[in-house]
Amino acid sequence: MTTTRLALAVIGCGIVARARYFPALQQLVDLYDVRALCDADPHALTRAGTNFPNARRHDSLEDLLGHATDLDCAALLITGDHSDPLEALARHGIPTLAEKPIAYTHRAAASAAAAFSSRGVPLQVGYMKRQYETVHRLSEAIAGGHATSIAIDLLHPPEDGYLQPVIGHGRGFSTDLPTYLDSETARSDISAHLAALGVPADDVATRRAYVLLTTSVIHDINLIHGLAGEPAQVLHAHFWNAGLDGRISFSWSDQLTGTLTYSYVEAGSYEETIRVVGPRHRWTAHLPSPYLPHAPATLNTHQVGEPTEPVSFADPFQRQLDEFHAVVSRGTAPTVDGSSAAADHALIDRIVRRATAS
Repeated sequence: MTTTRLALAVIGCGIVARARYFPALQQLVDLYDVRALCDADPHALTRAGTNFPNARRHDSLEDLLGHATDLDCAALLITGDHSDPLEALARHGIPTLAEKPIAYTHRAAASAAAAFSSRGVPLQVGYMKRQYETVHRLSEAIAGGHATSIAIDLLHPPEDGYLQPVIGHGRGFSTDLPTYLDSETARSDISAHLAALGVPADDVATRRAYVLLTTSVIHDINLIHGLAGEPAQVLHAHFWNAGLDGRISFSWSDQLTGTLTYSYVEAGSYEETIRVVGPRHRWTAHLPSPYLPHAPATLNTHQVGEPTEPVSFADPFQRQLDEFHAVVSRGTAPTVDGSSAAADHALIDRIVRRATAS
């Protein structure tokens, strides 16, 4: 069977593109022809051009969309709120793979998702953790009724520490994390949204936690949805250490509950553990730093007398691009589409309301 090679535009040539997408795309030259590169930073654009010298270069999305007639699809890899660029790509009918978050509020996320669905244009949202085989196996065990509890624990150090081995240097933030979070909560759209959710202006912990949940921990909110579906209840939500630590508990039924705990720490390595427990089984998965290519994901399974620990070195970003190719060329459904991504934002709103009510 002949494989269709898709003409792809990469929009945003920064850290995530350089560290993860460009290496994956260079392994998938039979699937993608990187036809265009777009970034407002001329240095980022020049660096990207060394990876794809035949791609034309654009310094704005408007310029790219003005020359988009030969494009089959786009990868939107910019930082921050993606809602306006997504709506522009939808208007031009360009199937898009977008990094999270698709927006900073549920309303904007739902609008961006609707812009694609109303036109019949595919939108896939890049939650690479959903690509791990370990996560698939855990979701199958939960769907089979073998689990009574789920616990996700995330330790997130400064990104500079785990970016340096991948690209030779860190991100080099000019401000510390609390200052960045406070600047984001001061944005008019976020501030108005937090007010509508009933978060007091002096509740620094919940306001900062909202930004972390929307921009970073949303990967793990999506894991909650992927493992067990929409929770029936958010039982409890508490944020402390000025929002840099949080714990949320969920209930799906009287047979299944779960927790999500995160901590943003100053030292150490990135760690994520998912524990699923049932009456006769116990599973413990360890997910690696998202920026380390081919780092192992492990799953330790304990059932009556048979501990096993399969290890997977598959690249979740490459799997994500494999899936996107099938979405565009064959019309298959993505693991996470626009409406699923908007549901993550709706769950974040439920969590923040619970924290405020508590």
